[in-house]
Amino acid sequence: MQPELLYYLNKLIILAVWIKIYGIKFKMKIKLRVEAEPSLGSFLYSLVLSQKDLIGAVASILSFKIT
Repeated sequence: MQPELLYYLNKLIILAVWIKIYGIKFKMKIKLRVEAEPSLGSFLYSLVLSQKDLIGAVASILSFKIT
């Protein structure tokens, strides 16, 4: 493989791992928020926690803010 391609593949893998780790941390923070404010539980679950990954959660939040 060409060095440039390996460089970009490496960056892509690092980004994917970062998104996975940050997504887990993000969901943990949302769960703590739900525990602190139970009235927000169903709203936050439907908006964020039901999404399978960080990108889906961010897209859900953005679409909520747009409407």
